[in-house]
Amino acid sequence: MTVCYDVKPEDLTTVAYLMGRMGASEQNTTEALENLSGFNGGVTYTPFERRESLVLIGRADSPVQFFNTVIHEVDHVQDHVCKYYGCRLGTEEAAYLQGYIGGRLFAFLIG
Repeated sequence: MTVCYDVKPEDLTTVAYLMGRMGASEQNTTEALENLSGFNGGVTYTPFERRESLVLIGRADSPVQFFNTVIHEVDHVQDHVCKYYGCRLGTEEAAYLQGYIGGRLFAFLIG
């Protein structure tokens, strides 16, 4: 998982590069750039054939909103991993996976 946080408008060229490197379409990239150009946006892009996720967390207007976006993107990563491995959402297995992903991201963010 590649994570970028506090993404600002001046970082959008790098975001476009990372999206392209992961094989994102022009439409996916454009939508990501629009989502991250303001406040409180986030994007998770997971090309299943690469078995890797790109998590982009934009700048937030409050700590609560930052946390909200982090949790939201963790949920997307969990969904993508569960879909890839055939794990049903709403199960203990999926909940443990979400906790693991969230814990790894938390450790990175406070690192």
